[in-house]
Amino acid sequence: MTPRTRPDALAALQALTATDESTFDLTAVAITCALHDDPERSVAEALTVLEQLAEAAVGSSAMSLDALTALIHGTMRFSGDSQTYDDLSNADMIHVLRQRKGLPVSLGVIYRHVAKAAGLELHGIDMPGHFLMRLDGVAGPVFIDPFRGGMRLGEADLTRLAEAAGHPALSPTMVEPVSDRRIALRLQNNIWSRARQAGDWVRAERAAQRRALLLNAPQLQVDHAEALIALGAYKGARHALQQARQATTSGVIDARITALDALCRTALH
Repeated sequence: MTPRTRPDALAALQALTATDESTFDLTAVAITCALHDDPERSVAEALTVLEQLAEAAVGSSAMSLDALTALIHGTMRFSGDSQTYDDLSNADMIHVLRQRKGLPVSLGVIYRHVAKAAGLELHGIDMPGHFLMRLDGVAGPVFIDPFRGGMRLGEADLTRLAEAAGHPALSPTMVEPVSDRRIALRLQNNIWSRARQAGDWVRAERAAQRRALLLNAPQLQVDHAEALIALGAYKGARHALQQARQATTSGVIDARITALDALCRTALH
């Protein structure tokens, strides 16, 4: 059943993110994250598009990578949004499925959805500065850019992307496949960073909460506390900081926790 309220969406997301990696449903998580942000809208059109994508993939006896990109960018007309790239809606899967345009990582969610239906071992690549997809084959890995119509990338292209993101060279770890959980986290990172930069702490807090559910990491709990403090929710912030302190082994993070907790205590007294 589709969540109709934000608490319902949060409860659904908690259940979805509590699974292990083998049963983690990236598509369902991405849709539920979007509903958590704005539950007062229909998901019927988005779900219909997902069904059409999956049916086309299953209906193909042996879908190749070229056929997959032709389906997504040709038949279904998905594309990267180069005009309003930083619009928060480009990381909202309900909007992306309706408008058929988005960020590299939101389009990557669609690629994973179709690839799973087709039985293709296509995985996300958490490349610095630009999300990519990777298909491993007998001749070695093939890298494609979901933002640019599934364009194939060679080593020189990957190196340029690494350099553009401030890295002196391309390293093997940059092009290793990542889990679907990490893809979902990167999607929410886009919302968190853009909302925080814009001073939209309501949207930032929601994204921070979702990030902390996706990955129980001290840094993400601290980010959530920061957003709660910006909204004046000091008790909630202290709870998030307590969770972070119990898990952290970093002196830098611990110092930040101490500073933020002191701010909360001052505000509450």
